[in-house]
Amino acid sequence: MSSDVITWIGTILTAIGTAVTLWQAGKVKRYKDQVAFDLRKISISEAGEILRRGQEDCRKLLKSGGRGQSITNICDSVQERIDQAMNRFNQKSQDVDIKEKLNSANALLHEVRQDNNTTQNSSNLHVVFQEAIQLCNERLMEIN
Repeated sequence: MSSDVITWIGTILTAIGTAVTLWQAGKVKRYKDQVAFDLRKISISEAGEILRRGQEDCRKLLKSGGRGQSITNICDSVQERIDQAMNRFNQKSQDVDIKEKLNSANALLHEVRQDNNTTQNSSNLHVVFQEAIQLCNERLMEIN
């Protein structure tokens, strides 16, 4: 065989190898996108569930301390729920509106802790939690 034939065979095999590599890279990209999509759905779902539990804590605030529990303990529990829900969303998340609701809840909780119009702020906190839960539910419906 001449060196020209060997060179051409090598070139053809290289081109085939490159095509296979590009095809596999495309499959990996689609798989990566699907995993990111699934993780986003899981995060939104988890945040919604955490917020439901936080809303139960907000109801305790509305009942003036809820069966002997101190307002401080209830506020700590609500704060923990807000933090847990906030941690479900990464910084580049498309779900900025949900994070804004959580920031509003955080501000209202701060007002409740300061004893500023506790009844009204507790009620508003409950509403903000409900709105955040609704946003989570709507987002899940949109992306399914």
